[in-house]
Amino acid sequence: MLEDGSYLSTFVPSVSPGLAPGPGLDALNAAAVLYLSDSLSTLDKKNPTVVDLFPWIRGQLNKATTEAIYGKKNPFRDPAVQEAWYAFEPLIMVHMLKAWPSVIARKSLRAREQILIPAFERYFAQDGHLQGSVLAQGRYEHNTSHGLRGRDVAATEIGQLVASLVNSVGSAFWMVYHIFSDSSVLSDCRNEVERLVQQDDDGTCTLDLSMLKSSCPVLMSTWQETLRRYCHDRYAGPAY
Repeated sequence: MLEDGSYLSTFVPSVSPGLAPGPGLDALNAAAVLYLSDSLSTLDKKNPTVVDLFPWIRGQLNKATTEAIYGKKNPFRDPAVQEAWYAFEPLIMVHMLKAWPSVIARKSLRAREQILIPAFERYFAQDGHLQGSVLAQGRYEHNTSHGLRGRDVAATEIGQLVASLVNSVGSAFWMVYHIFSDSSVLSDCRNEVERLVQQDDDGTCTLDLSMLKSSCPVLMSTWQETLRRYCHDRYAGPAY
């Protein structure tokens, strides 16, 4: 049993306001969807466009997620930080198991120590989290309340970011892959979503995301089946 006031026992309550149903989670979702909407609008203007599916989805989801969490001073706006994450992430388990990363994961370790941690150190030193999400603020307050400072806060944030980025990218890839691999499923999903789109007199289209679960059975069942089939893997995306 965890002692009252311990780091682990207080972690969940500290991040709940940012992840539990309510204003904190709504703000995260809205910011991520806004980024994706703007990005997809830009892509549409380049029609026809060919993308390498996995790297494209990875980039879109990573940027949307980090923008939503970290706000205007998001460290991932720096391409060097984004590339450092791609170098670090495939060998996360080596770091977690402390399996001699300085020997068998040198590039990953260098990306973490020399780029990712310093970037987040600057982010918190500049109070970037105050312009970020409730989740970012909650994690920072939790860490500092337990005595972490400077580089230790930044290093801890890297570990906590793993939960936000790793599994979601792989799951999203496989869902999109399977939908676009089956013309019938693609048509069904499109029809379900299009029925929820409302167009204003000025041409603005809006979609109430809360309606997806109750009004898009094919889309939601595809998502559930994707999770059932691939969630046993640590990382569901193809090797890169």
